[in-house]
Amino acid sequence: SAAAIEKEKEIFLCLTVEAMKAEAMKTHSNSWIVALHGCQCLTNICKRSPSLLRSQPVVNGIPVIISCMKIFQDNVAIQSEACAALSVICINSSPNKERVNEMDGINRIKYAYDLFSTTPCVSNKIRACTALTTLAVHPNILGDIEDKGIFAKFETLLKHDPTITGELREAILDLLILAPDEDNRKLIFRDGAREGETCG
Repeated sequence: SAAAIEKEKEIFLCLTVEAMKAEAMKTHSNSWIVALHGCQCLTNICKRSPSLLRSQPVVNGIPVIISCMKIFQDNVAIQSEACAALSVICINSSPNKERVNEMDGINRIKYAYDLFSTTPCVSNKIRACTALTTLAVHPNILGDIEDKGIFAKFETLLKHDPTITGELREAILDLLILAPDEDNRKLIFRDGAREGETCG
């Protein structure tokens, strides 16, 4: 039955999170593989089964993901998959957004974006922007994101980095349109629209 399948997925998620937690405490060279595939597993299962977003394994998985981002802070692949996992876990769950914020997730995602900026892969930066936007739609988190200078950071990037185009530019605009300063939102939206016309 459908209920039995969902229960099996929840059990599998529980085992995945526990494996990630155990491996994150180790220092051997292969521990990052469990973290990487664990994040991918959480992303894939939660995408297919949104009902599991409130399940205990997913709730328990949030601090484990954040912990892996801290432990493997220079591993681009893990940072990217962690950003993707946090986006999926939080997109339809206010409690999950709040938990990520409480665990210093905003700063971890910001750090990930800065790491991604040292590589040519644009998709990783888009993942980080999407994760921030997913959190920013929560009214109680929006102010925290502003206080941490996230909006100012991306506004500056958008205005002064001519290499930011296409999907990445759209991802940044999606974030900036949520900025509390209404005049700033209008300015950024107008500039973005003008840039889009120029590129076309």
